[in-house]
Amino acid sequence: MITRFRVKNYKCLGYVDFPLTPIHVIIGQNDSGKTSVLEAMCAMSKSTSCNNISEIFPGDWKGCELLNKSSDLNIIELDIFVDHIESDVNINL
Repeated sequence: MITRFRVKNYKCLGYVDFPLTPIHVIIGQNDSGKTSVLEAMCAMSKSTSCNNISEIFPGDWKGCELLNKSSDLNIIELDIFVDHIESDVNINL
């Protein structure tokens, strides 16, 4: 079971790290990053079976639109923690 999810430098998400429970609810104001968190989770899931970055991230994008604008790094990091085992996926754009 996935117990924790972390995102760095994806869209409006500079750094997000939170525990996951069997039932988890994401709430917040409009334009606060809820959809970006779900897209990052979807990208993490797709990255396990696909190597094509254009298929991993949803939507119509070109270049660096997926990177957080305040970041100096050109890397999106998606991390999951599974029962005390860390699995990292680093995607370079």
